Amino acid sequence: MPVSETRTQGKSMFVKEWLYDHPQATTEAVNVAWRDAGYAGTISPSLVSNVRSGMGLAGNTGRGRRGTKSGTSGPRPMDSAGPGHSRGNGSASTVARKRGQDLMGLEVELDRLLMKVVEVGQLPEVEASLRKARRHLYANLIATS
Repeated sequence: MPVSETRTQGKSMFVKEWLYDHPQATTEAVNVAWRDAGYAGTISPSLVSNVRSGMGLAGNTGRGRRGTKSGTSGPRPMDSAGPGHSRGNGSASTVARKRGQDLMGLEVELDRLLMKVVEVGQLPEVEASLRKARRHLYANLIATS
């Protein structure tokens, strides 16, 4: 069934794509990009926070680490492995987080492709296949979390 008009990108998808391209973007930066793209209104901080959390980017706004007891931020303490082997390198949680980020990137790319197919129109089989692939990818993303 052909679509008579092209659907516009939703706020959640816009935020997801913007954070994928700019992982340390703040709510203010997302809103500036939203307005620059020609959309009306604003994006709430809670939406940005929820999308950021779902992408595994919570707390990754580039504001720096909180200070230590002495009030200065410093390097992370090393574990017993010694210099050059900070905690978390190669751990199962680090690998799982990387896999989750990779799967989220694939989901964003599939969404972009799906939106292009919808814009072209009259490709119901392609659209259905992409939606099915996206559901499978999302199931793997959830299983990784």
